[in-house]
Amino acid sequence: MSSVEALCRHCRQTFVATAPPPLVCSHCGRPQSEARAPQPLLDECQACGCPMLYRQRDFNRSLGLVLVILSGLLALAGYAWGGFWVGTGVLVAATLCDRLLVVTRAEVVVCYRCHAIHRGFQPHSRLVFFDLATHDAYRGQDVPDQSA
Repeated sequence: MSSVEALCRHCRQTFVATAPPPLVCSHCGRPQSEARAPQPLLDECQACGCPMLYRQRDFNRSLGLVLVILSGLLALAGYAWGGFWVGTGVLVAATLCDRLLVVTRAEVVVCYRCHAIHRGFQPHSRLVFFDLATHDAYRGQDVPDQSA
């Protein structure tokens, strides 16, 4: 089942919608912008209609950051008390765990403009993984409130 997790531009609350567009906020009940119904391949954001999307693995970013910090601290301790091979072994184990997570996690599609997360959609073949230059081009472009 496909779903879209987005930030409502009216009440600024995060909501998850499983119905086809227009998406309706579960908190305030107001519809978001009209996007086309999804084609066989997702090629625009279902929350704001922006065509600039990217793919990423569906993994909690905060948990990922905690794992990186923990791996770094364990490697530092390994280098300090166990020597080169223990510290390097910790880093190799962390890298293998990361690769395992990358292989086992499903892909999601994220909008550069409104950061809506699309789960369960088939991404268009033109979509690539995150690009910092594109992200910087869309930074600060808030999706306007259409309450007027």
